Amino acid sequence: MPNFIISILLLLLTVTGYGNTTKDLKSYYALTNEAELFICHGQNQTSLDTYKKAFKINTNHYALDLYNAALLALDLEDFKAAYQLSFMLAEKGIGNQFFEKKSEFHCLKKYNNRKWMNLIAVAKNRQNYFSTKNKGLNEKLFDLFTKDQEAHFRNLRKDPTLDEQMLNSIDDSISKKLYDIIVENGLSSEFDLGIQTENDTTILSMPQFYIIIRHNFQGKQKFDTLFNQVCKQSLSKGLLHPYIYANMRDANPANGNMFFGTSHLFVKYKCAIYIPDEFTDSKKIVQIDSLRELYWMPNVEQSLVKIKYKLENPRSSFRFKEHISSIGSFGNSASEKSFLESSVLLINNIKGCK
Repeated sequence: MPNFIISILLLLLTVTGYGNTTKDLKSYYALTNEAELFICHGQNQTSLDTYKKAFKINTNHYALDLYNAALLALDLEDFKAAYQLSFMLAEKGIGNQFFEKKSEFHCLKKYNNRKWMNLIAVAKNRQNYFSTKNKGLNEKLFDLFTKDQEAHFRNLRKDPTLDEQMLNSIDDSISKKLYDIIVENGLSSEFDLGIQTENDTTILSMPQFYIIIRHNFQGKQKFDTLFNQVCKQSLSKGLLHPYIYANMRDANPANGNMFFGTSHLFVKYKCAIYIPDEFTDSKKIVQIDSLRELYWMPNVEQSLVKIKYKLENPRSSFRFKEHISSIGSFGNSASEKSFLESSVLLINNIKGCK
């Protein structure tokens, strides 16, 4: 068979394989988004069923999706499903302390103590596995993360010995070292590092070192930054969640038409949600929604539903990636007046808000 025909066949196989993967990922993100919206509307059984459909489609299950599904199963007293989902979390390295400290999971122990002890053992062993396997890599990443935080903390404190040029130089140096690590190891995530938590109780939506990538995006006046290509590769493999990528991209003040609206689109002030005038043009929202659709993300209206739910239910344990900027107070009445005059009130007197 001629070489050029073989090449074409190989290309078709590659495209078909990639197409199937893309279709699966698109379906996974759509279903998990639907499941979150069902949570907001109090349809817990439908939400759990929707999560189960998503988990059958894509083998790369995100920790927050498994966590939400486990909470739903617990709420519905579907202990068989709750245990299954908890073991899936344990396999991803969440650690035994998570289950022992999170009161929501304690009913599993009462339901079946023997199975509970097995869950704790698996969680402990898998966390140790990820910790041992990634010891050297974790040390390098944590060192870069620490240096990044030190520099930006100095910047926030208006350290007179740190000017913008020096901060950019530090960021570039840290970014280059991180990029070299990624070239060698790939863009690490919860799928190879294991699940990372804060105080053993709160699942981090992304590894801590991702803030370095965000700062790199933030400091560049162009879209194709040092990390953009590696991020897109991880996106295509389902190893980087689209919302996390979009949030890092939105850090760039020169985003222009690449604004996803994951931050600064909605603002909370005095138990009300506002939208800045610059985003009130329907064409702007359509533009944002079109971009979100390309990256398999919820549209703006759906994100607002989730934000509203979290504000109305501050004690809810369910976790969404949506975030809203908050203003505690203004320094003076003139600043407050300026904000109110340059914003449109969307939702007033949010129930349960403090």
